[in-house]
Amino acid sequence: MREFLTFFVKQVQASVFALFIFSMLAVSQWQHVVPRYDFMLAACLAMQVYMVWSKLETKKELVAVTAFHGVGLALELYKVRHGSWTYPEFAYTKFSGVPLYSGFMYASVASYVFQAYRVFGLEFTRMPRKAWALLGVGLIYINFFTAKTFGDNRIWIILALLAMFLPSQAHFTCREGRFRMPMPVAFGLIGFFVWVGENLCTYLGAWLYPHQMDGWELVGATKIVSWSMMVMVAFVLIWTWKERGEEREALVAG
Repeated sequence: MREFLTFFVKQVQASVFALFIFSMLAVSQWQHVVPRYDFMLAACLAMQVYMVWSKLETKKELVAVTAFHGVGLALELYKVRHGSWTYPEFAYTKFSGVPLYSGFMYASVASYVFQAYRVFGLEFTRMPRKAWALLGVGLIYINFFTAKTFGDNRIWIILALLAMFLPSQAHFTCREGRFRMPMPVAFGLIGFFVWVGENLCTYLGAWLYPHQMDGWELVGATKIVSWSMMVMVAFVLIWTWKERGEEREALVAG
C-alpha cells in the first residue's frame, strides 16, 4: 500500500505542469481582468519561468518543452482550421482561431515525461532502434495532418510501434522497490489519463468539440488512442534527446 501511495504522489509531482493548467482553467472562469485565453498564456509562461527558477526544470528541458509547444500549436492550427474543435472565446493572443496558450497543453505532456524521468528514476530496457522509433512517431505526427485527405492510417502505424515496443520495459522506483512496466501499457495508461484531463478541460471550456456546442458531453473514448499516440511522440523525442545527450557526455568524459 505504501508503494502504491508513493507511486500516486510521484505521479502528481510529475504532472505538476498539467495540474497547474487545469487549476488555472478553473481560476480563469472567475477573473474578468483580461480575456481568458490571454490569462492562460500569461499563467503558463509564468509557470515555466518558475519551474526553471525552482530547478523543477532545466534550461535545456525548457527548450525541449517549448519545442513541443510549437509541435502542438502547429497541429492545433491545422485541426481548428478543419473544424475538428474550436476555441469560442475572444483573445488578443489568438492566431487563425487558435489561442497561443493551447500549445502548452501538448507541452505539458513533454513536461510530464521529463518530470517522470526525475521522480521515478526511469530506465528502459530492450528498446527499439532510435531511428525506427523516430520514423514511427514521425509517421504518427504526419498522419494527424493527412488523415482527412489521404485516409487515416493510424491503425497500421500503431501496430508497427507496438511491435517495436512490445519487448520494452520501463523500470521505476516508488518508495524502495524497483518495478517495471511494459511500454505499451505505459503509453495506454498515460493516454487514458490525458483523455480524462481533456474531458475536464472541455468541461471548463478550454475548447469545444462540435458535439459539445449545445452543451457539454463526454469526449469520445477513441481520443484515448489519439492521446496515446501523442504520448508516444513526446516520449520517443525526449528519450532520443536524453540518450544522445548522455552519449555525448560519455564521449567527453572518455
